[in-house]
Amino acid sequence: MVEIIKRNKALSVSPLKSSQPIGASLAFLGMNKTMPMLHGSQGCTAFGKVFLVRHFREPIPLQTTAMEQISTIMGADENIIEGLKTLYDKAKPELVGVITTGLSDVQGADIKRVIR
Repeated sequence: MVEIIKRNKALSVSPLKSSQPIGASLAFLGMNKTMPMLHGSQGCTAFGKVFLVRHFREPIPLQTTAMEQISTIMGADENIIEGLKTLYDKAKPELVGVITTGLSDVQGADIKRVIR
């Protein structure tokens, strides 16, 4: 006979395990000579980077556009351009994957226009 066990603990789901930016970063990291760059605050990138470093137990190269309060309100297009210049000067990847986070999505950033 089947026994149903009822738990008193509420369901909890790790937001990083279902995070679209972290999944996209992982996909870009799987491509040769590719660097992911998250368009959002430093905290969004650092939080995901800690998760990936703990999981893989090795350094994970993630870049960020480092949006702050003023650029979030006034527009962070310049952050993308500066971030891409810095990334190409330092790492020289063949491909950069620009990934939006929740912050830039809420802001309504037009990534395609800025990159063009």
